[in-house]
Amino acid sequence: MSWTNPEFEPHDNVGRTSEQIHCLNTGQPTWDDMLRWTESSAEEFADEIGHPDTGLHIAGWTSALSRAKKLSEFFAVSNAVLGDHPDAALTTLGEFMDAAATWCAWHNQADLAAQYRAAGERLAAVSEHLTSLLDATVPLVYDEILATERASEQQAPSGTKTPATASAPPPPAPPAPPPGRTR
Repeated sequence: MSWTNPEFEPHDNVGRTSEQIHCLNTGQPTWDDMLRWTESSAEEFADEIGHPDTGLHIAGWTSALSRAKKLSEFFAVSNAVLGDHPDAALTTLGEFMDAAATWCAWHNQADLAAQYRAAGERLAAVSEHLTSLLDATVPLVYDEILATERASEQQAPSGTKTPATASAPPPPAPPAPPPGRTR
C-alpha cells in the first residue's frame, strides 16, 4: 500500500528531512504523518472528552514551589505532587499507566500492554525513591520549626520571658510513618 503525501511534491527535496525523502521513496508515511492522521482520526472523541486538565495541575504546583520561602512550604508542595496519598500527581499517573495497560490487554494489544506495565513498574520504583526524599524532608522541617522558635525566644527582651505559644505553637513531634512504611 502506498501512502501518498499531498504536502510533498515528488522530486522537490529542498527543505525536506531525510526521513521525509526516505518515506516518499519507500511509499511509507513519516512519523509526523502517522501522528497527524492518528490525532485527526480521534479528533471527534478528543473534543468530546475535552482533554481534562492534562498536565495543567503540575504547572500550578511548579509555580507554587517557586513561591515557597520555607522548607515546610516546600514540603507542602512536594507532598501534593510526590506524596503517597490518593490525590498526588505521581499516584494518579501510576493509576493511569495501569488503566492504559489494562485497556491494551482488553483490546488484544498484549505487547503494548506489557510495555505500559513495565513503564508503570519503573514509575513505581521512581515513586518509591521520591517518597523517600519526601520522608527525609520531615525531620528537616521539624528542625526548621525548632530553630524558628529558638530564634523568636532569643529576640525577646532579656528579663521578660515570652511563652513559646506567643509567637508560634510548640512544634509537634514528627509524624509517624504511614502503615507499612518506615522512616
